Amino acid sequence: NHVPLRCEEVEKGEQVRKKIEEQLTEAMLRECWKCKNKFYKVEGCNKMTCRCGAKMCYLCKKEVKDYSHFYGQGGTPTVTKTCPLFSDNKMLHQREIARAAMQAKQELEEDNVTLANDPTRDVVMINDLPISDEEVRDRLFNRWVEVTTRVGEVTNPVVKARLQGVLEVIRQDIGGKQVVKMEDSITRQLENVTGEIERGV
Repeated sequence: NHVPLRCEEVEKGEQVRKKIEEQLTEAMLRECWKCKNKFYKVEGCNKMTCRCGAKMCYLCKKEVKDYSHFYGQGGTPTVTKTCPLFSDNKMLHQREIARAAMQAKQELEEDNVTLANDPTRDVVMINDLPISDEEVRDRLFNRWVEVTTRVGEVTNPVVKARLQGVLEVIRQDIGGKQVVKMEDSITRQLENVTGEIERGV
């Protein structure tokens, strides 16, 4: 008995619920770039080797040849070593599921659909999760690469060398254990370097 809902409303609700459950599962799966096999990992390093032999990074999902894509524990990102070799998989998957749940909730609201059994109900939302070192590090490092590229275009060799020295110190801070606490400071330092470039100092 599904009174007061009409039969088609019950069927639509079931279809939507199943779709959301699939989206939540897909959020933490990876797909091999070569054979399209889907997988996820519980532990281990981020260099994944598919059963077809293809290698990829678990974090950025890009093809890799070897370990040269990764920086090790205690290491810092560089222009070529962009992802950590090890990461907190539980937190990573939690964040991916939370993003998928937020998207699903937004779609439910837009379609004006209320589910009796909402699969997103028990998902800890992204704003309620602690800030991850990896997420902050990734965001700051991407900005560092942009600024480093701009410094590479500076024509004055003295200014260029000084700014490259500043950027090296910033890169080490980004790779440090206090990256979350230092995020605002690092962001300001990167903005200062950008400002110097724009002023032609």
